[in-house]
Amino acid sequence: MLCLESESSSRKRKARAYARILSVSSSFDPRGVAKVYPRGDSLEKAISDAISESGIKPGDIDYISSCANSTVELDSMEVRVLKRIFGNKLPKIPVSSIKSVMGETFSAAGILQVISCIGAMLHGVIPPTINYKKPDVNCQIDCVPNISRKNKIDVALVVSSGPGGYNSACILERT
Repeated sequence: MLCLESESSSRKRKARAYARILSVSSSFDPRGVAKVYPRGDSLEKAISDAISESGIKPGDIDYISSCANSTVELDSMEVRVLKRIFGNKLPKIPVSSIKSVMGETFSAAGILQVISCIGAMLHGVIPPTINYKKPDVNCQIDCVPNISRKNKIDVALVVSSGPGGYNSACILERT
């Protein structure tokens, strides 16, 4: 279960806050059901807006929870977008997908990624991208292959997108 409340409300009742949402952004690029816009301009807008609204810089992000659902078209588009936003810093940022473990949950994926990121922040463990066997030469990222990794995470980016044109990004900060 995930409970969202204002910081002042949680302080008043002395509740433990696990993370803070710094920003959320979404964009839409209607291309039709099961179609992905190959350049990813709409996804780039969602991520860039979330970063801008959060008050952080791209280099402040310690971990990216990728939407990656193991489809070549969507995964390739997402990597191209991340490369445009993070540039030469991207290979130094761990990027993994929990969908490799739990499968594609469609509409539930984004919130499950948020919950997973909060757990990763609390325990200092990045979930792996499992069943990673053959590196893609066009995907030069640290995808945390096959084995979870100990890593302190203060700021995480959750990326969600899919066929049909929806795109969202959420930036979380460890409390």
